[in-house]
Amino acid sequence: MHYSPTPFITRIKYLLLLPLLGSQIWLAAAPPQPQESVYSSYLKNNQLDEAEQYLLTFREVVPSYTQEEQRKYFSQLGNLYARKGQHTKTLEFTLQALRLPDQVQDSNTLAQLWKITSVAYNRSGNLDSALYFTKLIYDFATRNNEHSLKMSALQGMGNIAQQNKRFNDALSLFKSALEEAQITRDTDAIAGNYYNIGLALMTLGQHQEAETAYQQALTFNQYTQNSKHRARIFGSLSDLYQILKKYDTSIQYLEKANQIARRINDSQLLAMGLSNMVSLNLILGNYPKVLELEKQAREYLKIQPLVQLDAKLDSAMYQALKSLGRTNEALSYFESFSQKKNKILNEQQKRQLNELVLQHEITIKNLTIQNQAIALKSERNAKLTIMALAAFLLSILIFILYLYLKDQKLKATLFQRSQEQDFQLETLRKRMELEAEKKETYALRIAEAADEETQELEGLENKPKELFLQIINLIEKQKLFLEPELDQKFIIKTLGTNRQYLYKAISLHSDASFKGIINNFRIAEAKKMISEALENGQELNFSQLYKLVGFNSSASFYRIFKSSTGLSPSDYAAQFLEAQKKGMPSIHD
Repeated sequence: MHYSPTPFITRIKYLLLLPLLGSQIWLAAAPPQPQESVYSSYLKNNQLDEAEQYLLTFREVVPSYTQEEQRKYFSQLGNLYARKGQHTKTLEFTLQALRLPDQVQDSNTLAQLWKITSVAYNRSGNLDSALYFTKLIYDFATRNNEHSLKMSALQGMGNIAQQNKRFNDALSLFKSALEEAQITRDTDAIAGNYYNIGLALMTLGQHQEAETAYQQALTFNQYTQNSKHRARIFGSLSDLYQILKKYDTSIQYLEKANQIARRINDSQLLAMGLSNMVSLNLILGNYPKVLELEKQAREYLKIQPLVQLDAKLDSAMYQALKSLGRTNEALSYFESFSQKKNKILNEQQKRQLNELVLQHEITIKNLTIQNQAIALKSERNAKLTIMALAAFLLSILIFILYLYLKDQKLKATLFQRSQEQDFQLETLRKRMELEAEKKETYALRIAEAADEETQELEGLENKPKELFLQIINLIEKQKLFLEPELDQKFIIKTLGTNRQYLYKAISLHSDASFKGIINNFRIAEAKKMISEALENGQELNFSQLYKLVGFNSSASFYRIFKSSTGLSPSDYAAQFLEAQKKGMPSIHD
């Protein structure tokens, strides 16, 4: 048998076909999934039932999907049932999607799921759960600067506050939501927020402001294709004019709302609108019209059951039939109303029980968050306390430094003044000595009239200045002031004068007393000893200085030194050193 090798080009073609063949095999084996384009088309055309049938055809193969594919499928169903107003089914599928583990904990997909779940809880009356998911959305939107999501969260919190009868809080939240909508320039969202603001204002009794808000909502709504929202605005304007007892205007707006609801084939809106029309005609006493409209409303409630509206219609029929005298029929509607009312109450009790369970879980989470917040606050407070204490200590240090510098400046001033005074005294003393030298010796004493002692006393009596100079020279030249026990008697005896002449000489030529003059010499000597010791680099013992200059006690020395100079001996020494550093001359140089 002859063997023919496969050409190289042919082999390459086979190799290139392998990936394509593998992908076809994989596609044949992979479970079918909803096509996004088909699903979106149904939603766009408001074909919600068709969209539901389309999605449910894939339900059997969902277990074979990946976790991400399952999350997408459950999210689509949750969104669909939210559009249909079936909140129980919405929660069934969104919670299934949320239970699946998520690789990305902070994503827009997750935030959108929270949003749908929050709205479903809100519409079903489970407000605590709605608030929990709404806060998750708000925190996510704040972290990621997502204005549109933040607006939705604020709207959700506003609706919850409104239902909890915290109307001022609701108004504030709706206004914040409007600001976010204006940032995004989302016309439909702006209209929606003006509508919410109108609801809050109407509840607060601010009717004129509410009317303005509703009109603003209509103005922005006309630029959008949101007919359903326009119908809601007309319905709320009808409610407002009913409160104001403008019944004709109220009916006009309600008819506009019902026309839109019929055009878009919204059974829920029509049921609500016709029920409100029943209430208006009941107020106006138009009972035959009440009976006619009640039948129409019941037809739409068969399509979209709402227990609350059903009970409301029973109550209206009871009142209308009673007014028409049809008592038996009226009583049957009253019994029906009572049964439905009890059913509503039972459902509310179940909801409250579920809310308590969820509230317990939320409380635990909130406590954890609060503990973290408290820890952060404590840490921040500790830092602030440390900063405040540091600032306080710094201010004290600055103040102490200021006082120290001020004290040093004062001491320098006092030292300079003391030096100047010493210089002036020294100059005065030298001048007085020169004047004394120029004087002639004492005139000849009168020899005939008295003895030598009398003549001398009479001469001194007439010349107290010369006596004063003799006193000063005697004390200074012989350093008599160094003697602690020095007194006037010794000076009087030495100079051959008496106490009266001594007192007169000192009082005429000195501001100080005899004791003051002695102390001045002692202080001057102390300053001289301090200066000389410092200039010669010798050690000076301040505790013994008082003895060296003639004082009996250190206390008297320190007191008189401080009184004379304004400084203590040690401060004087410190200022002398500072003056030396600056090159200032000393009086003792």
